[in-house]
Formats: sequence, C-alpha cells, structure tokens
Amino acid sequence: MYQSACHAAAGGCSTQERNDRDGLITHESAVAPVEHDYSGFDIVKATQYGAIGRVKELIEAGWDVNQPDSETVTLLHWAAINNRKDIIKYFLDKGAIVDAVGGELN
Repeated sequence: MYQSACHAAAGGCSTQERNDRDGLITHESAVAPVEHDYSGFDIVKATQYGAIGRVKELIEAGWDVNQPDSETVTLLHWAAINNRKDIIKYFLDKGAIVDAVGGELN
C-alpha cells in the first residue's frame, strides 16, 4: 500500500490524510488559522497590510481619507500599490480623490 513520504520518513505527519473519490491522497491542515492583532497599526500600515477592520476604525474616528503621508502618498495610492481592492472601494466610498498626485510624481 502507498505510504506518503512524510509517513515513511518521519513516522507520521501533523496533517490528516484522506482518499478523495478519485483515490488520490489529499492533505488537510490540522493547524488553526492565526488571528493577527492590528490594533497598533497606523492608517498607512493598516492599508498596506489589508487590515480593513483597523482602516475602518481609524476612518470612522476621523482620519481624513485624503491626507497624504510624509512622502505625499495618499491612502488610495497605498491601497492600490498593495492590491487591496476592498480597501480601495472603501476609500472611494469615503470620498478619496482618484487623481491625486503624490510620491515621486509630486
């Protein structure tokens, strides 16, 4: 009978194996997802990391969505640079200026 490499070499794995309907071995992780604490993130870092909850918290507390950082880069720029589509939509809904010039282009 087939034995996976991790079973043969290490005497077992931390994953559960099961046969799917085609007879292939699949692995299901037994590790719970890690929850991150973004509560200390400033608005730029929260935007870069995609911490939408923290972003909303800061905007609702009064942060100006169009306020650029020290390098004149806006939050919308940071969201776009980091492909944070949900945050981009949120910033647009909050009135972000789409044609703001910033960063090295300023």
